[in-house]
Amino acid sequence: MLATMNKEQFWTLIEKAREHVPDTRDGSDIADCASALLARRSAQEITVAQQTLWDLMADSYQNRLWAAA
Repeated sequence: MLATMNKEQFWTLIEKAREHVPDTRDGSDIADCASALLARRSAQEITVAQQTLWDLMADSYQNRLWAAA
């Protein structure tokens, strides 16, 4: 059985990563910290987190969002 990570849990992980970086505007540092937090989890949890990230990225590909950017 695969571990699950919903979008809320994913964003909680990102929030925890943000708490551990000195400059929360630095996306690279946040990504590095999130990766370190994920590295402590099982391979299944990491895989599910990756799929959750891809799902969120797919959700972001909307004309309204891109037009606003």
